[in-house]
This record gives sequence, C-alpha cells and structure tokens, in this order.
Amino acid sequence: MNATLRDHVSALDRRAVLTTGIAAVGLTIVLSAVVLPGLVTMLPGLPTAVQLLVLILVSSAGRVAAGLVGGRVFRARHGVADRRSGLVSVALGGALGWLALLALTLLAVGMPTAAAGALLLALLRWLAECMLGGWRVSPGGAGSPRRGYYEEAT
Repeated sequence: MNATLRDHVSALDRRAVLTTGIAAVGLTIVLSAVVLPGLVTMLPGLPTAVQLLVLILVSSAGRVAAGLVGGRVFRARHGVADRRSGLVSVALGGALGWLALLALTLLAVGMPTAAAGALLLALLRWLAECMLGGWRVSPGGAGSPRRGYYEEAT
C-alpha cells in the first residue's frame, strides 16, 4: 500500500510536532551544556577526525531520541501503518526545534558567526536526525502497548 503525501499531511499531529520540537531543543541544550564539555576534555589524545565523529554522534543522539519520542506520540494517537506514517509530523517538529534553538541563540549571543549555508546545513541535519528517530517507531495501532510493557492478566 502506497500512501500519498496528502495522506501523510492530513495525519499531521500537533502534539507529535510539539513533542519532537521541545525534546530536540531540550536534549540539544542538555547535551551541549552537560555532556559535550566533559567529552572535550577526554578527546585531545585522539586524532582530529575521531574527535569530530564523536562530537557529531553525541550531538545527533539527542535529536534522534526526540524523533523517536515524537514518532511514538504519533503512533499512540493515530496508529502507524508503516514506518513512514509519522515522518511529516516528526520532520516538522525537528524544523520547529531548529527554529526555536536559532531564536534562543539570537537572543543570547546575537547573530551567529556561521554563514547562511552552515545554518541551512544544520537545518537539514536536524530534519534527517529527527526523521531517523521517527522512522525507528515500529508499526502499530493507535494506543498500542509499548514494547516491554505487559498488561496483567485478570
């Protein structure tokens, strides 16, 4: 069964969008303020390419997790027929999170020194990472139980 883009857009869920955006911003701030400074002190002995790879993977983990949470919110409310069903909501949440973090950055430090191309690249990275997390949500009906939780037999 091939779903059209219209089907995906009509199933846009505001709660999944907001959950993804808030989780992406929150996890990015926590990782940047708590985890990455500690990692930077441990990385100087490694080659530069390895340092960059570790920093990219750690910073990406929060947005992948945010996409996963947003995708699960979408599945709980609408059900997921295939792994692509909630991706529009998750992608929009990632874009909203990127825009919110950009606004916070502008308020805190003014215009970033990065070029417009770097900001666009960051947006594309946020979208890809959030969508990767949303794609990891397994198909299931609305209100389907979460994996690992079992109802007691009565």
